[in-house]
Amino acid sequence: MFRRSPSHPSFLERRRARQRGGDAKRAYTFELAALHLELLVAMAAVDEEVRTIEVEEVLGFLDRARLGTDDQVKLDELARTAVAAPPDLNRLMGRLGKFAQKPALATLLVTDLSRVAAADARADPREVALLDHVCDALQVERVTIRIDAAPVGDGAGAGGGTRPPAGERQPRLVAQHRVRSQVRRALEQTYADRDASNG
Repeated sequence: MFRRSPSHPSFLERRRARQRGGDAKRAYTFELAALHLELLVAMAAVDEEVRTIEVEEVLGFLDRARLGTDDQVKLDELARTAVAAPPDLNRLMGRLGKFAQKPALATLLVTDLSRVAAADARADPREVALLDHVCDALQVERVTIRIDAAPVGDGAGAGGGTRPPAGERQPRLVAQHRVRSQVRRALEQTYADRDASNG
């Protein structure tokens, strides 16, 4: 009797997963996307050492959020300011209830948080504690931070989406590159200032 390998999901399972991702994407508002982004930045900063590869994971969310143009611009600006000055965790935890009625989005958030935590190929106890706290608050099954042999950072992840038409792609890519450059500069300046004040 033929038995399907659990590592190769059936067509129907893949279709259901795509539909769940599509439902989650359509459910995003700027407020939820902003909270998602700030939590990713908080995860990157919780061990007090934000690495470039973690920033890349955070920026990957900007690519996947697919908000309207005005909201996307605001989300890009939030990324610049949040990475330069990571948000207060207590304030973010108090806002987690906004995901309560969005189980698909809550699952995407937890998945993205685990990716950021694993990006530098090491699981800090503070990252584990933050991830567990978010899972418990959202009543989502706890996720293990999976450390691969090499740091992750391919930018792919849950909640992908259709690519924009070729005519729209170039300006979007240019804008994304500009945001990434500005976030990296803000990050570098933050640590340059910190080193100068400690010296």
